[in-house]
Amino acid sequence: MRPGEKKIGIVTSDLDSYKSSLIIYNQDLKRQRQKSLKSFGHAGLGFNCYRQPISDGHFFLEANGIFGLYSIEDFISIDMEKETAAAYPVSTKMGLLGVAANQDYAYSLTNVNAESVIAQHSRRDKQETYIARFKVYIELLAASERYVFAGATDSFQDEKYCHIRVLDAKSLQLLRIIDLTEYGLIYGNNYLLTADSLYIPLVAKRREDEEMPFDNNKVVKISLADFSYSVIELACRMPGQMEKRKDSLFVLHEYEEEGSGPNHLTVYNETTGKQTIYILGDVYWLDFAISGDELYLLGIDEAAGGYFCLHRYAITDDAKLTLEKKQIVPIYGYVAGMYVYEKEEAAE
Repeated sequence: MRPGEKKIGIVTSDLDSYKSSLIIYNQDLKRQRQKSLKSFGHAGLGFNCYRQPISDGHFFLEANGIFGLYSIEDFISIDMEKETAAAYPVSTKMGLLGVAANQDYAYSLTNVNAESVIAQHSRRDKQETYIARFKVYIELLAASERYVFAGATDSFQDEKYCHIRVLDAKSLQLLRIIDLTEYGLIYGNNYLLTADSLYIPLVAKRREDEEMPFDNNKVVKISLADFSYSVIELACRMPGQMEKRKDSLFVLHEYEEEGSGPNHLTVYNETTGKQTIYILGDVYWLDFAISGDELYLLGIDEAAGGYFCLHRYAITDDAKLTLEKKQIVPIYGYVAGMYVYEKEEAAE
């Protein structure tokens, strides 16, 4: 692989058998090879994670085993350049809700009976080094080099709460709590962490008789410098996965309206506040990633008979999107996650 070239890694998995694979496509969306992850005996990869973290050239995925939450195993990392995998054993045998990582540590989040457990693992030998327990329901886990962010939320108690616990990345000691209750609730392990900010979509409300909330349009932006925050209000509801490029925040919406598929993408300019909304068509989008001046989208195309499809968009300097190519991709099982890897130029 030459510097400047890109490859797309798509991880597929199964829920009822120990089958998982890494499928590699080139930047022209042509299939190159498929590698089995069977040697690790993993299934249910990425079963509950919205955000699959990338750190130091490694892509992290939970591994809940067959039948999902009932046979938790551990989590894995995939070396995006070498296309090899490594396992991180988890001692707390509960359903994994999320994983996070920085250069020194990887972290796993589990929860049972309203007690959340964050386990810290050494990136050097993959073993657990510390476990922290919390008497709240933590639904979000993110990690920078200095901090771990734990998003605690609950709407089924008499007193609703939503806050971010900021922990020291090395000791997991609590540094501060950021209360976001007035703006909504966290829904799933969904966030975007950049070098200077943490972005979190919030639901406006959630009641016992609602399977899914449909009325939120807010994203909270937290500064990593001083933990101040601002609220971004989008024109479309249900902000989901997010990516950042220069001054623009790219937001894939999970629902346009109740019962419809996730077919909107908003480009929000943080400097001007301008929002550009793209209707992506009759495709159930599963994942997307930005690499340089290109945006890659993976989804299920109903118009093409329900097959998986991969789209590549060009991004202009003013953050406009132009569809360059789309390709039906033969994938069996479900998609656990996707990444785009670009080999950097060697330093002189």
